[in-house]
Amino acid sequence: MGKGELGRFITTMFVFIGLTCIAFYFHITNGAFDMSVMDIIKTILRIDINEKYDLVIFEFRLPRIVIASIGRDWTRYSRYCNARRNEK
Repeated sequence: MGKGELGRFITTMFVFIGLTCIAFYFHITNGAFDMSVMDIIKTILRIDINEKYDLVIFEFRLPRIVIASIGRDWTRYSRYCNARRNEK
């Protein structure tokens, strides 16, 4: 990897990480249950244990984010496998 390619790679990774953090923020904070950013951080790090915040974050919002991520990747993988199978 040359200097130009390495710089482009690092920039792309920072943009990707930034967009992922922004998407995570919107997925966690938006919903019918109003939570501040500090409430979310305290709940995830288990600093201030609150049963209703635990329920909302760990039972509703985080699983939704994980399943959406897995589903998107699984769809890509299955399309790739189907394309490979059709080539034979």
